[in-house]
Amino acid sequence: MRMKMKRKVIKYLFLFILPGLFACAAGNADKLMIEIPGKPGVDLAPFEKIVLTHFLVKDDKSTFDINQDFLEYFSFELGQNLDKEIETRDFIPPDIESFDDSAFWRSTFPKLKKTLLFTGNLSFREESRKALLQKKGDKFETPFEPQPKLAQQRFFAIEVDIALIDSTTGNSIFTRNFKERRTYNNPNQTSRFAYYDLLQVVKDKLLQDLGGKRQNQDRYLITK
Repeated sequence: MRMKMKRKVIKYLFLFILPGLFACAAGNADKLMIEIPGKPGVDLAPFEKIVLTHFLVKDDKSTFDINQDFLEYFSFELGQNLDKEIETRDFIPPDIESFDDSAFWRSTFPKLKKTLLFTGNLSFREESRKALLQKKGDKFETPFEPQPKLAQQRFFAIEVDIALIDSTTGNSIFTRNFKERRTYNNPNQTSRFAYYDLLQVVKDKLLQDLGGKRQNQDRYLITK
């Protein structure tokens, strides 16, 4: 009896599925790639506000204030990309050891509730380098490869340790070290332009961590 019922169910399912299969066969399937949000690396839901402090700067020889530029850049970008109240404080961590001292953060900001402290340390360096650059020649102009020439390049590097600290507990809920570098063939490349270029790379990676990495997945659209 059960075997007959199973055969009937399979028969009816086949009748429903069969028209759909013919419809797909009769139409065109367009392949689409869509972005699927990933799981956030940090749960920001319990927090209503993010307070950015000045960073602890290491061995700074820049001609501009990298700390102030960093603070202004990230306060703007976080405000644009996160649905949180953004605030800045004129405060610099005393030393690297303080980032792991939960009692220090609780006592420094005792009135802040449901708040994330955005803090860390920062370094930026630049130098001029000489390198042999190979220029591609036109094969129709000369059969010989052009000789490499010694040219001056500008090299820039940034290192940032970012810590997100729960103001209530004083504990870090997120830490990450960013090391980015970039080389420009323009010997007159300005430091501040390169600095913001590198900050953008750090910002993009950080927002991926906070909002979840987006994944590309294929989907098919059936058209007739």
